[in-house]
Amino acid sequence: MGKIEKLNRDIQKLEDKIRLIEDDLDSAKQDQSDKLITKAEYTTIKQKHQLKVRDIRTAIGRKEKARMLHEKKIREKEQKKAEKKAKKEK
Repeated sequence: MGKIEKLNRDIQKLEDKIRLIEDDLDSAKQDQSDKLITKAEYTTIKQKHQLKVRDIRTAIGRKEKARMLHEKKIREKEQKKAEKKAKKEK
């Protein structure tokens, strides 16, 4: 199960990155409301963060798909082993 665990870890790391980006965006929003940055600067920051989040979500989707395919292969192997064992017992 090493590959599945590695993919799960990678997915979790990417989700943590998204949370950090969202926290950074929240702080930028607070700065904008405190008049530390202009609305244009906030919009620029927001666009950059949205692009990063979209890229990360795409990577998460790929890793989840890879994990699901690997799990499917493992199930198929186990099913074949069970069928062979059932045939030998007959």
